[in-house]
Amino acid sequence: MRLFLLACASLVFLAGPAAAAALDPALQSQLLVLYDRYNKAISAGNMKEAMALRTAATQAQFQAELKRSPKAQANLLAMARDMTPETVEPLRGSLSNDGKTATIVTLGSKTVPANLKIKDGPKPGSVVKAEITLEFQKEGGGWKFANQTFGMDPSQIKVCTDETVEVITAYDQDRNLSFGGPIRRVDFKPDHTLLVIRVLDEENCAILPRRAELGKLGIKADALVPDTIVEMGGIPHKTDKQRAMVSSLRILPAQ
Repeated sequence: MRLFLLACASLVFLAGPAAAAALDPALQSQLLVLYDRYNKAISAGNMKEAMALRTAATQAQFQAELKRSPKAQANLLAMARDMTPETVEPLRGSLSNDGKTATIVTLGSKTVPANLKIKDGPKPGSVVKAEITLEFQKEGGGWKFANQTFGMDPSQIKVCTDETVEVITAYDQDRNLSFGGPIRRVDFKPDHTLLVIRVLDEENCAILPRRAELGKLGIKADALVPDTIVEMGGIPHKTDKQRAMVSSLRILPAQ
């Protein structure tokens, strides 16, 4: 449990697939079943069954640890159990353009044990929540669980605010700004397009032209999907440090 808490507090910046499409609901369900099987095997102490569900690269890393000593094996299993959430709620999923990598962003939760006391940490019996990004890779014609990355509790994120109508005079036209990150949300509004970009524990609202006019900036509306990594240039809002009007946007190539 302590490792789960530490992972949630680590504020990992996850660079997901730079070019991706929404994940098919049926495939998402299949992959979540795979993840559930892995967690159940870990909970039961069956490392052999659990490792069979992981990618070859991950299996090699674990096997190297398992060969060290019985104590190392016990520590590895304890760590894996500690990182296993009690509940998992899918938030969104994406599939890389080559169809070989699937990513599912979930909301995981775990109850702090009654006998675990952590200074300045959550109280025993309380429920800790965190975004957990699951990555799966296609190997040998089938899907394998590759990795999980822990983020913050979404309720602790400093969100950005958007206006119904955006006015150019609200922005500082004498300053230039460059920023970017993974797209968390896209909203095509009547007078503008909103991209919500998150970096660590803070969101930024990127304001672009409305969908019908994105082509003038060389931007394809269909390419603006969650988890895509973008770099942007524009002008900052005069009073809101978490909002900027965008004049250029580049989608980073797949890594």
